[in-house]
Amino acid sequence: MNKVYLAAQYGRKDELRVYRDMFQDRGYVVTSRWLDETGKDGNNALRDHSVADKNRAFHADRDENDVSDSDYFVEFTEEPYGHKYPGTGGRHYESGYAKMLGLRLFIVGWRENIFHDLPCFTYCANLTELFEHFPPVKKITEIKQVVSDYIAHQDSGATGIDD
Repeated sequence: MNKVYLAAQYGRKDELRVYRDMFQDRGYVVTSRWLDETGKDGNNALRDHSVADKNRAFHADRDENDVSDSDYFVEFTEEPYGHKYPGTGGRHYESGYAKMLGLRLFIVGWRENIFHDLPCFTYCANLTELFEHFPPVKKITEIKQVVSDYIAHQDSGATGIDD
């Protein structure tokens, strides 16, 4: 229930890695494996139609699976006519797919198209507003430790948690 997919133009990958770390520090799992891709310019490689179709299909299938494995979809958008990086528009497909799956949808930045005005999207002007919707959650290891401590306390014969 705490899995997040982060979508943005491929050229913003390094920036999104920082945001992934911020989500993980708050106890969320980020499913966006595209952030782990290496190489100088993977986006241009995927634009190059001489690249084998199966390689392009592999990336698309992987990204669909990552969206499917999420509870939340967060799309980082671009200013109108001010695209810093050339994009392929994959994030727009992903947001429609996430909507179809019933994920909770967030936009950070500009409303790039008419679909971003649908009521299913929660609009956030910046990261501060976004993280208001994602309070820190306890990590499973922290939860296990609390449960373990409680059980040990109960087994000791104590009558209350503050004994």
